[in-house]
This record gives sequence, C-alpha cells and structure tokens, in this order.
Amino acid sequence: MNISVRNSLLNLLQSRLQKHADAEVKAWWENYVKGSAPFYGIKMAVIRKELHNWYEENNISAEFTAEEQKSLASDLIKREYTEDKLAGILLLHELLLPSGTVDWKIDIPVFASYFYEGFIYDWNLCDWCCVKVINDVIAENELACAEAVSNWHTAENLWQARASVVSFIYNIDNEDYHPLIIQASGAVIQRPERFAKTAVGWAMRELSKVRKNLVLKFLDEHLPQFTREVLNTSIKKFTKNEQAEYKRRYTNTR
Repeated sequence: MNISVRNSLLNLLQSRLQKHADAEVKAWWENYVKGSAPFYGIKMAVIRKELHNWYEENNISAEFTAEEQKSLASDLIKREYTEDKLAGILLLHELLLPSGTVDWKIDIPVFASYFYEGFIYDWNLCDWCCVKVINDVIAENELACAEAVSNWHTAENLWQARASVVSFIYNIDNEDYHPLIIQASGAVIQRPERFAKTAVGWAMRELSKVRKNLVLKFLDEHLPQFTREVLNTSIKKFTKNEQAEYKRRYTNTR
C-alpha cells in the first residue's frame, strides 16, 4: 500500500472520530483509567459506527489485501490516543477476524509486539486486545496457538505477561487450556505489580466455575503471593464457609 494512501485513510478515520470528542466523556475515561492513557472523549458505540462506515465507504475490503488491512489495524493501535487504538482492535475483531484474514503463526508475534514495543500500555487496552482479538484467535486455532500466547508469561513487559492469562478468560470452558492457565498464572502471580496479580484473580474466579479443584490446588501452592484484593476475587464463587477459611489462612500468611 502506498504510504500516502495509507496515511490519508488513517487520518480520515482519525478526523471522523475527533468530530465526536466530548470533554465530559474524556474526563470520565481518563478518571476511569487513573490517567494512564490519553482520550479524545468518544463513546465506544460511536467509535464502532465510524469505523464501520469508514471501512465500507472506502471499499477497504476490496481495495486492499489482507496484509494491508492488518497493517491499517496495526497503525491505528500504534497511534497515541486510546480511541484510535480501540478502532484498530475493533477492526481486527469485527472485520478482519470474521473474514479469515488472521493467520496466528504470522499475527500472534505481531500482537506480542504491541505490548513489548509499548503501544498497549494500560489494563484497559490490554484487556480489550485480549478478550476481543487474542481470545478469538486462540479459539479458532490449534493448541499450538494457545501455547504461543501462554508462553508470554515469561515476558518482561507487564502487559504482555498479563495477556498470557487474560487471553484465556473467555475460553475457560476448554479443558485443553487449563494447564496453560495454571502454568501462566503460577508465573504471573509471582510478579509484584498489581495488574499482574489481578489477572490471576480474574482467571481463578472464572476457572473455579468449571474446575474448582484446580483453583483449590493453586491457592494452596501460591497463597503467600496473593494480595487480599486478588484473593477476594479468586474465591468470589466459593461458599461463605470456604471464603472465610481462605481469608483466615491468608491472614496467617501475613
């Protein structure tokens, strides 16, 4: 794709989005993420509508190859403002994944680069990318794809490590992934960062709905690495007596 054509398309979408910028929405979002990312101030429904209109009006599906379209998504994710990044994630999730243009062997390494190159740098964007894109790529491909994502638990980058767990949240019913979730969680819970540990709490809560025995074993092995916040999330679906017992045991580890 010609660079000037690509930039023109991207700038067109950006200008369409910016027309909807609202100071109150901006303030709400930036307060919601505690100032960790900049926003124009655009509601998600508007981002989705403008993205789809831009895609259709510029005949992008017919005019550009699959690789060129994925490049557009990447370029959006690499832009500064959150709404541009969300548009890139939605482009992948709602338009490119359904058309079969994503090849996990090529694209999972690209998704990894969004994290370690610093384009996804807060929990909101991390989780959106995980549950909207990476989750679906895992679900549509073989175990090797899931293993490639799970191996991110060794990543130095906090958000890539978080993604090694969160990317499986909506695939929790697939028992093939349970060993990967436990392995990644066991590494990520060792990290000191709050958003590493909260990923594990979320995963344990969901896993307890289908394989409670695995969660009980995980708690027995890793309770000293938990925070109270993460413990409370992990045991949310337990009985009241079980919750009380684990809270007592946690207190005794302090």
